[in-house]
Amino acid sequence: MTPQTTVLPEQMCLRCGHVYDRASNFENDHRPSPGDFCVCIRCAYVMAFNDDLTLRHLTIRELIEAGNDPDVRRHVAAVRAIPEELQANERRTKN
Repeated sequence: MTPQTTVLPEQMCLRCGHVYDRASNFENDHRPSPGDFCVCIRCAYVMAFNDDLTLRHLTIRELIEAGNDPDVRRHVAAVRAIPEELQANERRTKN
């Protein structure tokens, strides 16, 4: 399946500062909606989309929900499995 990519307002991960201007879904054709979770591709921090698709920190209720969501857990695990060398190379090429 071809990933579905949505252009977003340029913004940064609220934890590591990685700059975003799009979101991709590799599993289905769902596009980001307000309240959806977003996992940072660099640090695996879980955030949520605001009404204008900017990122925000999770509420306490959302933290619990995300921690119990098998999709979120799978995505976090996938990002954490990316070898540190690849992440370091990406940082070097963007600077």
